Amino acid sequence: MRPHCWTFILSSLVLLGSALAITGCGFTAAPVASSGSLLVSGSVMGGEQPVVGSIVKLYVAGNTGNGSAATDILGTGTGSPLAYATTDSNGKFSIAGDYTCPAATSSYAPQVYLVATGGNPGLAGNVNNNSLVMVDALGPCSNLHNIPTVHVNEVTTVAAAWALAGFATSATNIGGSATNVNGLANAFINTQLIVDPTTGVSPGSSLASGNTIETGKVYALADIIASCVNSDGTTPCQTLFTTSGQCTATCTSDTFSAALYIVKHPAQNTAALFRLIPTQQPYATTLSASPNDWTLSMTVTGGGVSMPTELALDSVGNVWVADYNGAVSAFSPQGTALSPSTGFGSGVLLPEIFGLAVDGNNNVWVDIQEKPSGISGVYGISSGQTLGSVISVNGSTITTSNYVYYPEELATEQNGNIIVGNNSSSTASVFYYTPAAGIVFTLANVGSPYSTEPTDVSGDANNGIWLADEGGNTVTHVDSSGNLISHPNCCSQANGVGTDSLGNAWVSNFHDNSVSEILPGCDSNATPGATCYHNQQNVIVIGATADCGNAGAPSGSCGDTNGGTYTPAKIVIDGAQNVWLVNYHGGSITSLAGNFNSQPAGTGFSPPTTFDSNGNVIIQGGYGLDAKLLNPFDLAPDASGNLWVSNEAYNNVVMFFGLAAPTATPRLPTPVAP
Repeated sequence: MRPHCWTFILSSLVLLGSALAITGCGFTAAPVASSGSLLVSGSVMGGEQPVVGSIVKLYVAGNTGNGSAATDILGTGTGSPLAYATTDSNGKFSIAGDYTCPAATSSYAPQVYLVATGGNPGLAGNVNNNSLVMVDALGPCSNLHNIPTVHVNEVTTVAAAWALAGFATSATNIGGSATNVNGLANAFINTQLIVDPTTGVSPGSSLASGNTIETGKVYALADIIASCVNSDGTTPCQTLFTTSGQCTATCTSDTFSAALYIVKHPAQNTAALFRLIPTQQPYATTLSASPNDWTLSMTVTGGGVSMPTELALDSVGNVWVADYNGAVSAFSPQGTALSPSTGFGSGVLLPEIFGLAVDGNNNVWVDIQEKPSGISGVYGISSGQTLGSVISVNGSTITTSNYVYYPEELATEQNGNIIVGNNSSSTASVFYYTPAAGIVFTLANVGSPYSTEPTDVSGDANNGIWLADEGGNTVTHVDSSGNLISHPNCCSQANGVGTDSLGNAWVSNFHDNSVSEILPGCDSNATPGATCYHNQQNVIVIGATADCGNAGAPSGSCGDTNGGTYTPAKIVIDGAQNVWLVNYHGGSITSLAGNFNSQPAGTGFSPPTTFDSNGNVIIQGGYGLDAKLLNPFDLAPDASGNLWVSNEAYNNVVMFFGLAAPTATPRLPTPVAP
């Protein structure tokens, strides 16, 4: 069974594909000292109660790596600037003439956020809640003059935790790498999809029409941290910290750190945390029972999405989606449709599109199974052509070839060329495109006679190719010349294959709800070594119930009951080398630790799937059950750490905020941090 600014900043970034494109929204070429006209004012609220005496500071996100130290820029203004602001009896504060925005360049866009620490949340007596730390992400520093007022509360705090999860370790350590200016900028914009920073209300005003956020979950988590915010900082806060799993006894933490820990461990103590919601809810959540997890999703519609299959991202984070019914859809990093209501290429492209990949020049390629089967492309952001217009090669919009026969999947080679997986001929081919030469195949019809009905392909670090052979319960690995490297009998109806930076190949086994990991040292037809799983040829099998506990299985190799795998389909690895797969019939996502994680490789992060004695599913596990996934087909991480999923049966795309690690796009076979 084969599983078949803000808005102006965003539009400039998307269409021009350059960080310089956002200078029109206030980025400057030199430091700008604030003046009385550049006023930042607002209020700090614990629920509906003003927080009195809270210390408010303005930070610029770091640019020396994910989680790098932010810089407090209050006290850098002209005259006699304040080092911080203090909220008054109404919870209000004002900052004017007290800060200087750092210079914005093509590789550095200063993103700013407010942090409110301590204060009395409306309690009698002389109370200072030292565990109260709330955050409001504002965006580009030099754009602050366009924000009339801000509202710092629990909702802005959890929004920042979700959207900035890949860049934050604490309220004073939010930052990205100097090479990921787009990813960090998009993450700050994404906070405003979850909440309006000026009102503290969810969803944010930047949410595109037709798109939806799980606002009930946003308010529920805001209510949970409010149990600590609206206290004296003692028992209610310790209860929050221990229930979240941050510590097992008394520990020092704060409300932002607690929110951040929860969203980074979304399957941990979910129900216990839900019970912390006060009887008198500061924010009226629509949830009447505990969610399945604390992942947060945005459902994206429009743009002509029709039975979406594979998806991929370009270099600025636009999301490109293959529509099975004969079109390509595109969305901005915030889910705004870039394609028309019928999609790009409608009426030109033929139905039965399964695969999509973005090449090294940001052009987008799809495969077409409908006769005549072939490949087609649409122009991307770097082409200089009309975005989404169909590429014509020798006067034809669909390229047919003896090297393409009922293609079912596309992937990107390490050098940016496109790999085509041909399901019916059980082969793979590689091509590149230039306007002058058109489509040129560099490798043709490789994998035969070993490969059988491949349903997925992936490159390796040396421009070799992996094929997931659904028909033969194997994978096939060939080198850059098409010579066979290995053909292990590893799998059970292999559906997806991906590689990590160590050279491991990860395979999703659709039939037996498991994942196989083929280590580089086991990638041959020689007798397996001690580190290879003896009961399968040259492979470690993760989560196949019948295999767990057999001799030769390494520690941590039976992670299915922790990972929730159920009919796993496509599989990807993010920039931190963690493994992600969609469960096609389970309607969920599985996360497994990769080989650089502190947990054993293959250990499941996501909620479990429970089986009965006959192997039937009792409880479907995995992340994202609250997002209403139905036949999720493919997934892809972006440079902001969001995870995008094509939701085939519901004709939409779902984005999970900050669930993965930031990953460079277009994604190559060896995934790296941007």
